[in-house]
Amino acid sequence: MNAGEPYNLLDVPDSPDAGSRFALGKSRGGHNIGTPGEVAVQNYGALVAGVLEPGGTPYAIPAVTLSLRGWVVDAAGVYHEVPRGSISGDQVLTSRRPGKLGKCKLVGPKLLDSFFLGDPEGAFGTATDAEVWKAGLAFCEAHESTGRALRELSDYISVALALRLGFRADVASLPNLGEE
Repeated sequence: MNAGEPYNLLDVPDSPDAGSRFALGKSRGGHNIGTPGEVAVQNYGALVAGVLEPGGTPYAIPAVTLSLRGWVVDAAGVYHEVPRGSISGDQVLTSRRPGKLGKCKLVGPKLLDSFFLGDPEGAFGTATDAEVWKAGLAFCEAHESTGRALRELSDYISVALALRLGFRADVASLPNLGEE
């Protein structure tokens, strides 16, 4: 991958450090669209639509509920995880959610990279919901995310967790922070 050239998200090599492989200086189309953290969040959104949603198998079970989280930054610059309410939906896809005790060895941005790639042997199939939310917090801290990036990362994690649980969620229908 050469800087400034378009790239395929599935071809982005793993980061040599603890950071996200998707925290790049340019968008997939080779454009400057923000900080590396903002680019990573946009890339996670593209992976939700292109990799995770098509991976489910049609199924039919009554409604399931998913608790959501988000993050805020206080005046001192410290990040905090906060409740974001919950969403429910009819389980129309096979649940790919791991048991209560996950087996994921990854943390932080590396966990999110693996999760959004949808590999059942990686974080998508092994990390608990709590581990994914904790990785989101670590990502926000590492990239000093604010405003839109905080919200969109929470949105994409929410939609991806819903798909993993077996139902489709729409970003526009997600509750705001503090809603129950």
